[in-house]
Amino acid sequence: MKLADVKSRLKQLYHDAHAFDLQHRGHQKPWFDEHLFSSSGTSLQPCVAEAKHTLDKIIALSQQGIDAASSATWVTKFADQLEAIERVLANANSNPDNALACQSLVQLKADLKQHQVWEQKLCALVRQQERELTADKATKQQLILTEQRLQRCRNAMNAIQHTINQRMRFI
Repeated sequence: MKLADVKSRLKQLYHDAHAFDLQHRGHQKPWFDEHLFSSSGTSLQPCVAEAKHTLDKIIALSQQGIDAASSATWVTKFADQLEAIERVLANANSNPDNALACQSLVQLKADLKQHQVWEQKLCALVRQQERELTADKATKQQLILTEQRLQRCRNAMNAIQHTINQRMRFI
């Protein structure tokens, strides 16, 4: 994806987040894990602004010629931020309890496959972080957070698989 496309997408997300925040004005519970955004996470607009700041940081690092490992960390963080914002916006109007029940069997199977891909990536990331584990407290914290993401992914996979199994019994 081109940089102009990413910036355009961020601008659209900012407008969508504004509408979302107006609709969920009294919401007090954070939408995201605290490690993903430094803002409170109870409103989406500051999170989109933070994602834009992360993108600006990536651009600045690439212009400075900073090593790939440092840039990769920022790119991963940006991708996670963008994915989280889009997921909240996509699920905004759906009731979480009924979200799986409203999906078709084909969509459930596609979601399961996507979660399996994410699980593989998260497992690889956990293994990489375990290899790089040192006495550094930040590295340990990052590993713990990645393991938590992996667990949430597996929980979602189990819920999807359960829904598929329930549907298959009644077909």
